[in-house]
Formats: sequence, structure tokens, C-alpha cells
Amino acid sequence: LAANAAIYYPRQASGWGKNLTTGESLYRGWDYGGRVKLLWDATDSTTLLLTLDRDMNVPVMYPSGNGSPGYLTGFGGVPGFAAQPAAGYYDSKVTAPPDILVHQDGVGFKITQDFDWARLISITSYRYTKQSPEQGSLSDNAVNIFNYSIDEFERTVTQEVQLQSSQDSALKWITGFFYYNDIGGDNKAQYTGIIFPNAPVYNTDIYSDSYAVFGQATATILPDTNFTGGLRYTIDERTIYSYWTQGGTPGYPFTYGNSPNSPQSASWPKLTFRFSLDHQFTPDIMGYIAYN
Repeated sequence: LAANAAIYYPRQASGWGKNLTTGESLYRGWDYGGRVKLLWDATDSTTLLLTLDRDMNVPVMYPSGNGSPGYLTGFGGVPGFAAQPAAGYYDSKVTAPPDILVHQDGVGFKITQDFDWARLISITSYRYTKQSPEQGSLSDNAVNIFNYSIDEFERTVTQEVQLQSSQDSALKWITGFFYYNDIGGDNKAQYTGIIFPNAPVYNTDIYSDSYAVFGQATATILPDTNFTGGLRYTIDERTIYSYWTQGGTPGYPFTYGNSPNSPQSASWPKLTFRFSLDHQFTPDIMGYIAYN
């Protein structure tokens, strides 16, 4: 049994811009996480590899409401709010800069089984990412102009199985299948403030699946000359749902519904291939031509 581990913690402790409303430093961020790997030789022909990782970070964000020198920012189109000269390029007047926390967890599991005539490999992975919430706000003249908040998530599962020729086989070949499943979306995308009175709350979910089978073989056709041919057939499927809710506060009745173009689905089947011819001119020089 063998193991290794790694941890990290970078931090952008001070930024290069300034929030002129609060006096805080902008463009700060931090990140910490780690990874652990466990390798177990269960038998002379069976190997198991487990990988675990976690990451938490607050990325360096570009605050809303900044502008380039010489340009005007503000809300001149909103009654009672005049456009104001922009601050420095990296400065801002937002009440609260965009705030976001990204959390990731990952698991990988690999099984390798050797036979006399072939090697079987199974690779399984799982990853979950959540961003909660991205939010920020802007005010002018002590009046709340707008706030926004968005929750995002993504969950991904993959499974691959490979069957390969043995190391001493005259014909080198590999075949297998691959499956990919992903669910992600933006939830509770909400905008409030005097610009967005009684604005809807939007939710979007995206479902993705991918299936593939593949095979490739390499044969020696002349001394130091090999021919390789491979095929892969893939089907990608995706469905998107979008819906909204609105109201539920005094003076605004609660309503909900699907977006006008929701749901939508599409599928993309495709056969791909690869053929190549290579020649080993010297122990250090090899040339090839390929068509994909």
C-alpha cells in the first residue's frame, strides 16, 4: 500500500484597487485545498488506485461599476441619479463587490487487472462543484439601486472501461466504452432594487449525457513501419430547462412558469476515425503521416 498527499493555500491578501464607497481593498482572493492518493497492489495482477480531492476558493473578482479613466459611469438614465466621473480603472463605487465561494469535491477510482492475454482497466470519476452565491450590490446617493444573487452547481460522473492488448502482443490494440453524465445549472438568479422592482427569479437546469464506443489497433506491416487504424462512435445528448417565479411579497401575487423556449433538447451522433502510418528511421527519429 502506497500513499501521497498534497495541500495548498495561496492568498491574494491585498488588491490593487479600492472601493471608494467602503474604503476596502479590491481584487482580493484566496484558495485552499488538497489531494490524497492511495495505491494498493491487491494481488500480483490487480491494482487499485483511489484519488480524493477538495478545493475551496474565493476568486479574484472584477467589481461591478468600475470604468476606464475619462469615461462616465453611474445611472444617468435613472431619474434622480446623475452619471458620475469614473474612478480609477481598478477602483469601484459598489456597495458590495461581487462575492462568490466556489466549492469542489472530486473522487477518482481506477482498477487495473492483468491477464495473460490482455489488460482490463476501469476508470470512474465523480465531481461536484457549487458556487454559492455570486452576489453584489450597488447604491448611489445612499439609495439601493440594484442587488443580484446567483447560485450555480454542477455534478459530473464519468465511467470508462478499456481492454488492451498485452505488452508482448505482436498486434497492439485497445477497445472500450466511455460514459459521461453531467447536471448543472443556475438557480435563484435574482435581481432586486429600484431598477428591478418585482423582477422574476430565474432557474436553469442543463442535463448532458455522452456515450461512446471505440477501438484502435496497430500492426507492423514492414520492418520499422506500423499502420494504425481506429474508430469511435459517440452520441451526445443535451436537454435544458428554464423556468421562473415571481412575486410572493406584499402587493405582488406569486406566479411561476416555464420560459417561452423551454425545454429544448438536441442529440449529436457522430462516427470519427484515425489512420496513420509511421516509420522508425533511426532509434531517435520517427516520421508519420495521419488522417483523422
